[in-house]
Amino acid sequence: MPPADLPLQAPERIGPDEAGAVEYLVDTLIVEGQRQQLWIRIVPEGGAWHNALVFRRDGKLSPMEAWTTGLDWHLPPTAAWDRAHSLDEKERLELYERALRPRPPII
Repeated sequence: MPPADLPLQAPERIGPDEAGAVEYLVDTLIVEGQRQQLWIRIVPEGGAWHNALVFRRDGKLSPMEAWTTGLDWHLPPTAAWDRAHSLDEKERLELYERALRPRPPII
């Protein structure tokens, strides 16, 4: 199932990659004095959608590193972008902090 295109309010898009994943820019926020771009990553798998938020430091000297956190929702592209866009600042900061937490190794 290929990702659907979002309405024009979604300004930037990355993908699809080899797994069919697409990322859409949601917003930019300031965290600890650094500008962070907030992206929604949407991956189709069978009849389901998997969503994650990706945080990338924004700027000319930004590292290529990104921080990702999974989400409990499994929404198609337009609904996932709308849901991510509607997150308030507190929710975005909580998800950013969750993305930074160390994860146990995958065995």
